[in-house]
Amino acid sequence: MGDRQHRISLAYEGFADNAPALRHSDSGPGRPQRGDGDVATAGFGAGGSPYRRRHPSGALHHSLPAKDNFCDHHIDPALGVPVTGPAVTTAPRPRPEGSFVELGWGGPGGITPYGLARRSLGGQVLWLFGVSASAPMTVLAGGTVATFAATGVIAVPLSFPLLAVALGLFAIGYTRLARDVPHAATFAALLTHGLGRTVGGAAAFVAVLSYNCIQISLYGLLGATLAGPLAPWWAWALVAWTVVAVIGYRGVTLGAPVVAVVLALELGMIVLFDVTALTNPAHTDLGAWLQPWRPDLLAVDGVGGVLAFGIAAFLGFETTAAFGEEVRSERSVGRATGVCLAFLGVFYGISAWALAVAVGPEAIVNAARDPGSGIPFSVLAAGLGPFGPLAATAGVTLLAGSVLGAMIALHQVVARYLYALGRGRVVPRALSFVSSPHDNSVRAGRRHRVSRRRRRGRSGGVPIAGSATQSAVGLVVIVAAGLLGLDPISTVFTELATLAALGLLTLMTGTCVAVIVYYRAREERPTWWIRCGAPALGGLALATALVVTVANLGPTLADPSGVAPVLFPLLVVVAALAGAQRARWLRRNDEPAWQRLGRGRPAPLALRDVVVADLEL
Repeated sequence: MGDRQHRISLAYEGFADNAPALRHSDSGPGRPQRGDGDVATAGFGAGGSPYRRRHPSGALHHSLPAKDNFCDHHIDPALGVPVTGPAVTTAPRPRPEGSFVELGWGGPGGITPYGLARRSLGGQVLWLFGVSASAPMTVLAGGTVATFAATGVIAVPLSFPLLAVALGLFAIGYTRLARDVPHAATFAALLTHGLGRTVGGAAAFVAVLSYNCIQISLYGLLGATLAGPLAPWWAWALVAWTVVAVIGYRGVTLGAPVVAVVLALELGMIVLFDVTALTNPAHTDLGAWLQPWRPDLLAVDGVGGVLAFGIAAFLGFETTAAFGEEVRSERSVGRATGVCLAFLGVFYGISAWALAVAVGPEAIVNAARDPGSGIPFSVLAAGLGPFGPLAATAGVTLLAGSVLGAMIALHQVVARYLYALGRGRVVPRALSFVSSPHDNSVRAGRRHRVSRRRRRGRSGGVPIAGSATQSAVGLVVIVAAGLLGLDPISTVFTELATLAALGLLTLMTGTCVAVIVYYRAREERPTWWIRCGAPALGGLALATALVVTVANLGPTLADPSGVAPVLFPLLVVVAALAGAQRARWLRRNDEPAWQRLGRGRPAPLALRDVVVADLEL
């Protein structure tokens, strides 16, 4: 045994077998034998100290004492599990019928068309996209003012931390199940595991409809914010569409810095507004300052509208789970979601309170209903003296930036949903294609590869097919709305955002039920509070908010005819029925795809891992 060695080979397979395999094989101490496209081989010699030598490909070999000289161990790239068998010199290349590995492409160093970039995102990026998707500046300038105006409730600031607690109950079970079942199409996967594949198919279509609607609705808001003599709203919307499409095609590595800069600027502007408003109050007595926090002023007629508008302000925090297949740590999704909710609950509450204090609790409702009041930017203009007009102009500009950041974040989410559903054949499989790294040279050093990626602006693992599809849908809606002369606020923004809110509230309520059902059938399960208590309370709160939202659709959409309360829920039901019918079709005609519904990536070790992709042993 002393003359034998245990060798590990890390390989990127060729064009048709493009899956990195970890191979352990036994052979003598002679020249190492390579599989096609091997990057590096590390020999494990017996008895002696480790040694290093250079492989003909240029890689270093590290030898350590062997542990087993009688068996061959390798990782099956299609199944992602270790397999033990008789010793061989080259690892097998299993390609079972229907496996995702059989359509690999990209050459050495490339990736399969179904793999996102594993372990490429940290918790900070997830928090960044979660907060940006909620659009804090838009909530202050649009959502908070609209809540005061539509409901007439003074205690709007108190609703935000209360809603954050209610949504936190939902998030406890949601993030735990998302951790156990990581999937880019999160709602579809969780409902599949908890309530069955047919329900999961219905959830898939509702999620795609909802996230597309909320992303596209923001084009109307941004266009209306910037519209003027220079250009109509749809022209500004097309400019924003171009930016979002380019960044979406380039991936998170380019989108994250842009979103970070925009988010930092808008949060800074909101902090400036809060400080200005609180240092220039309409009344100086303590009672007026505390009036927006009184619970008795929240439990009045109109509280249903407050709940509906408030939950809509938080929507976007749940998108962190859509990046679950790309995070470095399995705990990142839960941490990012929790911190995002806590931050938004406190931040929104303080900003709404500052607005009420600056205008006056008794006058805030009338000011919000007056289009000429200009709040909240008029507060900045009046409170900063000679710098006020400049600050107000900057605030309007950052409002547009806030909307743009939200569109970028939501675009990434839609692209991942389409990728994951294409991978499972719920939607056409072509939508599952992702980008391949630009530099496929196995001999290039780490510094060379990183610099080239940065220079060209895109690394591998970007769901370009889903991104292009979402961009195409957005372009069609913008052009159609412009040609038909639709109002960018009342039609494009309000109606699409309302439809999205209905769909997402339905999915979140169903997810709470799915968490309870899923863990009830498991022997290894979390504590009772995580698997049952918190989801039950969160589901009850969300179901109540859903009913209240549907009941208030007429006033929200200014629809005296009463058609909206029937039409909008009907559209969600139609999308759910279409998804369920697609799932049943897969059951009858494509059994492997039916079995894979909601199962995530089938072979993690067959996907490119950015943490080790540039390492040479």
